[in-house]
Amino acid sequence: MLAQLKAAWEVRAVMRISSVAATLLVVTSVTMAQALGQIIAPQTAPASVAGDSLTISDLAERLTRSGYTDLREIKRESERLYKVTARDRQGRTTELIVDARNAEVLASELEDDD
Repeated sequence: MLAQLKAAWEVRAVMRISSVAATLLVVTSVTMAQALGQIIAPQTAPASVAGDSLTISDLAERLTRSGYTDLREIKRESERLYKVTARDRQGRTTELIVDARNAEVLASELEDDD
């Protein structure tokens, strides 16, 4: 009888250990799958008005490299457009409509200097 109780206790102990091991295996697998999913999955940009637009400082830098100076006003007109007041290469005050994605000047208009 003692041998049977000992055998039953050993079986229960093995079952408990197996249960704990299975639980740990599942938890570890899920955690690793989540970690891999975060590493492998493409990172999504946060939803914002800017989207793939340039920052104002990047836009200003590109316009300056293109010869514009004295950037007085940079205003967001839409998701894809900035309105910029600056001086052109000849020193004239110009109002620009600029593509927010690449700083391409889409339109320009000279302003009257007062």
